[in-house]
Amino acid sequence: MKACYKHRMSGISLMEVLISIGVIALGIFGVATLIPVAQFKVAEGTSNDRQAAFGPSAVAQFRIHNMGADHNWFAPNSNYMFDGGKIRRRGYCLDPLGLIENNYAENVTRFPANILSGSSPGMAIFMPRIGLKSLKFGVDNLLGTPDDPSSVTELALSRNLFFLQDELVFDRPSAQEQQPNRQFFVHNTKPISSYSSSSLSWFATLSPAVLSPVGEVLESDEFLLSIVVVKQRVPTLAAFDENFAKADCQFAGEIMLINRQPVTEQQMKLSDLRTGDWLLLTKPVTPSLANDPAKCVYRWTQIIGTTDEEDAAANTARAFTISNDDFFRPNARGGFAIFMRGVKAVYERTIRVGNTSPWNNAGYVSANSNEF
Repeated sequence: MKACYKHRMSGISLMEVLISIGVIALGIFGVATLIPVAQFKVAEGTSNDRQAAFGPSAVAQFRIHNMGADHNWFAPNSNYMFDGGKIRRRGYCLDPLGLIENNYAENVTRFPANILSGSSPGMAIFMPRIGLKSLKFGVDNLLGTPDDPSSVTELALSRNLFFLQDELVFDRPSAQEQQPNRQFFVHNTKPISSYSSSSLSWFATLSPAVLSPVGEVLESDEFLLSIVVVKQRVPTLAAFDENFAKADCQFAGEIMLINRQPVTEQQMKLSDLRTGDWLLLTKPVTPSLANDPAKCVYRWTQIIGTTDEEDAAANTARAFTISNDDFFRPNARGGFAIFMRGVKAVYERTIRVGNTSPWNNAGYVSANSNEF
């Protein structure tokens, strides 16, 4: 008699199929969520590469266009720049674009822009905002009007020089067989310069670079040049995007910013500062010269740590950790910090200010050069 065996049929149950589908769906969902993150990281890396290339390029433009020659400088208020015919050895903000965009308004002739004339302590730390004579056509027309052809030309040249020009604007016709049309700044039906939608621009600050062992500014033509790269800057909003605060140093690399000036709702506040933002630190070379702007030195530094307070109290005082831990001495008082919206990178070089460029005319000697 043969034994009967019950054979078990092989196969996949419905439960196993459902579990497999769930595992695959979970994997696909995980990959899908990484795509936006990857796109953001790629865009961030591309932006950082552009910023890294833009800084050295701006330094080259600074040298090629002879921006380090003081005879090429001018300030709407010459009292900020000259003393008895000699250039003051002090900090300067080289920002022709900011001046022309605001039509040389009084509030933008100083950096930061919201410092009022005669105010204290603001007038002790501000930088004169200076332009370039080489951007103008006609020596007698240094302060043109918005409708003046020379002012239109200066605006186009300034935008072309101080904005990153690698994102040219093209008009794409609806018909695919037609070629895109490149856009230009036009004046009197004539193209002046290419139009770019770049979000990066730059300006420069200059500070006396040579100090004695006791911190006094020496008579020298050496300045610390800082190329400041800004993203999505609107120069006409300088009064809202630029501000300053008193800086007290508690420990090396640790500062407390105290707001000394009322701010409006639109103006940049201490609570707007984040890790990675930049500050322009300034201090007098000696405490006895705290009210003399010609005896102040300046240095850009990056915020590497900050408190988390974002309430109204953070607009009055806030603590920060900065990368430059040797600018302020511990327990030092009397310093200030200037901050503005959108600063992404700062590149520093030591240069000599004066008639030292090989592109200058042979035999030309600046009346103000090397006279400090």
